[in-house]
Amino acid sequence: VRAFDRDIDTGLLSHTGRLPRRLATSGAHYLLPPASAVRRGVLDLAARASVPAIPWTVNGPDDLRHALGHPAVAGVITDVPELALRARAEQVLD
Repeated sequence: VRAFDRDIDTGLLSHTGRLPRRLATSGAHYLLPPASAVRRGVLDLAARASVPAIPWTVNGPDDLRHALGHPAVAGVITDVPELALRARAEQVLD
């Protein structure tokens, strides 16, 4: 993609595996981990690498609160936007 346009933001869609090395070498602007990886240190890894994270299909209320409260998270992908909005509003009030 970047061979055609260097200004296009890219993301690394990845499970944990060899994530630290893949993130460092990919040049991705965003890390896109699955919801199952949200509580396994992946968001902390993104924060240490200064790469914003956008976890995908985060549907559980606790996972949404955890993800939306993490400083590395730039947004979430969810099937329940009303729950995500409620979780975000709760954090704004705290």
